[in-house]
Amino acid sequence: MDDKLTKLCATFVDIGCLKFGKFTLKSGRESTYYIDLRLIISYPLVLNDLCTALHECLKKEEVTYDNICGVPYTALPMATLVANKSDKPMVMRRKEPKSYGTKQLIEGSFKQGDRCIIIEDVISTGASILETIADVEKAGLVVKDVIAVFNREEGGVTNIQNKGYNVHCLFSLSEVVDVLSNKGIIDSETVQRIIEGHKEVKRSAVDVVKSVNRTELAFENRTEYCKSKAAAKLLSVMSEKKSNLCVAADVTDMNAILKLADEVGPHICIFKVHLDIVNSYSDKQLEELKSKAVRYNFLLMEDRKLADIGNTVRLQFNQISKWANLVTVHSIPGFGVLEAIKNAETFNENFGVFLIAELSSKDNLITPDYTKKTAELAKSYSDIVSGMVCQSASTVSEPGMIQLTPGVNLEAKNDNLGQQYNSPEEVITNRGADIAVVGRAIITAQNPSKTAEEYKKQLWNAYSARIK
Repeated sequence: MDDKLTKLCATFVDIGCLKFGKFTLKSGRESTYYIDLRLIISYPLVLNDLCTALHECLKKEEVTYDNICGVPYTALPMATLVANKSDKPMVMRRKEPKSYGTKQLIEGSFKQGDRCIIIEDVISTGASILETIADVEKAGLVVKDVIAVFNREEGGVTNIQNKGYNVHCLFSLSEVVDVLSNKGIIDSETVQRIIEGHKEVKRSAVDVVKSVNRTELAFENRTEYCKSKAAAKLLSVMSEKKSNLCVAADVTDMNAILKLADEVGPHICIFKVHLDIVNSYSDKQLEELKSKAVRYNFLLMEDRKLADIGNTVRLQFNQISKWANLVTVHSIPGFGVLEAIKNAETFNENFGVFLIAELSSKDNLITPDYTKKTAELAKSYSDIVSGMVCQSASTVSEPGMIQLTPGVNLEAKNDNLGQQYNSPEEVITNRGADIAVVGRAIITAQNPSKTAEEYKKQLWNAYSARIK
């Protein structure tokens, strides 16, 4: 590492962009160090030095490009300055398409076939970079090279390279540790903690490539791919309880719901209710339901299937979010239904949405194109969409999203209202479900607790066999 980069590395520590200690990452995983380059916008001279280093790296590597695109959001100011230094135009990838005007996802002036370089702050798994590349290429640009500030050395670089792209990084974790240790900025004890902690998360290139196959990954290994905090939390609950069972408490009496929560609580990861069918309930009863979710470690889902204009959805969500952790949403209104939730007064980043992409009822009117567009919408709002309600593994490709599949019964095949049932093995093994929804088979059982325990066992066994 040359003197300029060494000085820059030490400066990152001084201004708090690089910290050492014990940190919980967005995925829920613990780390012995934390990189936060968002702070750099408050230090214009440091930002300028960093972008000079990025520009010089591109020149040294003889990278040719016509446009520059930063991965939102941290890398956007870096892309701006590098574009200025290289006298190249910048394009910007939006988080979601505009609902008006050109409705573009990629903003800026460019020509079809222009060669675009992608800039990122930190490479972990490479997932966010590959998502940006996919959108940029879809717009007609050509991507050959990626440049990042930090390589966490967790397999992301290999993952990107295996997709056919060249990767350039200013710093790697091992280089940073060596430099800071030699300069006396971190002591030997800190170095050892970093090394030991890194051993636990480092993956081989083969592991990272395999990780794109959601159904082959263990739940605990998928949390780092989650952009939705609720998805990461749910996967952690599933791993801790060894349960991928959701009980549908479609009951009209709140006291019966509370009793059922006690009976099945130890065996489930989600307790799903329809409060709109409950005859009456009090705030005290809702608080009691919330306390049971904490006691038994499960998430509460309101299966309201929100599907109205934005303002109405916002008002509905303000009530639901007072007690639930998750809500089901129809995608038929378009992006506005998700914008309404994000902009609701009571929204917080720990809340999760499940978009309905497919139904289990016979002769339903959902088409393959509708399902595909729902999946695209979920991807655009992956910070709040925790997963999708669907019937097939191909609908949910991202390992950070969760597939929830209803219509599971060990005995019945259908009812007289068009509902179709499948076995636990069918939905988990063949249909790719992460979580199976069981309703009447449990809530009408003579012993709901024992029945829920049996479903939990069979569903978990099917999942365990799937990831071997």
